Amino acid sequence: MVSFILQSSATLRDALGVLQKYQRLISDGGRFQLLPGAQESWLVYHPCQGELAFSPHQIEAVLAAAVNFTHWIAQSTRPPLLARFSHGRVGPQGEYQKVLGCPVEFDQVYNGLLLKNEQLDQPLPQADSQLAHLHDEYAASRLHALSRSGNLLDALATWIRSHFGPPL
Repeated sequence: MVSFILQSSATLRDALGVLQKYQRLISDGGRFQLLPGAQESWLVYHPCQGELAFSPHQIEAVLAAAVNFTHWIAQSTRPPLLARFSHGRVGPQGEYQKVLGCPVEFDQVYNGLLLKNEQLDQPLPQADSQLAHLHDEYAASRLHALSRSGNLLDALATWIRSHFGPPL
């Protein structure tokens, strides 16, 4: 459902805004943030650590998926200008550049892709504001239902702990 909204968004920048809004419908594993600049903008990925730490491979897969997503939705193979990872390199440098299509830096402060603003602001081929609005309404209702069920689950877990004690 989120992919339908993304496809019908006016621009890649709009689609990334929708992704941020409805990311919880896709995964609780992390969050994207778009940091705009004068000529370029960073799409930064913040993994949300659970009980188990993220592996570098998971973060690399998320950014590789983001590159493929931008190619798919824009119907273009225009690569990012630069990719950064907060972890050290775990594979051959050339493979990273082949998969991501751009120079790659490691041991950085954040994980992200640097994109030209003109790429972010170019109209998308399948832009359809009416369809985007329809899908947005449905996604909003699903997000609301997910939020309500999360509160119910938290309340139920609290009740069980108060009546039966902590898990063994």
